[in-house]
Amino acid sequence: MKIVFIPQFFSNGMGYTENILPKYLSNLWHEVVVVASDLQVYDNTRDYASNYERFLGSARCEKGDYMQEGFILHRLQHYSINNYIGLKGLAKVIVAGFHRMPSTYFNCKESAREF
Repeated sequence: MKIVFIPQFFSNGMGYTENILPKYLSNLWHEVVVVASDLQVYDNTRDYASNYERFLGSARCEKGDYMQEGFILHRLQHYSINNYIGLKGLAKVIVAGFHRMPSTYFNCKESAREF
């Protein structure tokens, strides 16, 4: 099954649903993609640098595709309207990109699982 999660934020090493659920669904051989913004969780708090930056790194992440624990993380540039986060190019990724991802990305996942 192909599954897409679209959270506003994704921060590596955290225990949020968007971190744990894709990992374990991928362990069950589902093709999982997470499409999130280029922002870390809590990026908009005044004390991000003192409280979170040591653990999470910069409040902004590089855009692009990253292989996580068995799933693909696709980071898009964000935009903000009244403190709500949107993802630039989201429709394009879902309509065009996801149909091509299994042949491009998931072959490396399947190869890794053989070991």
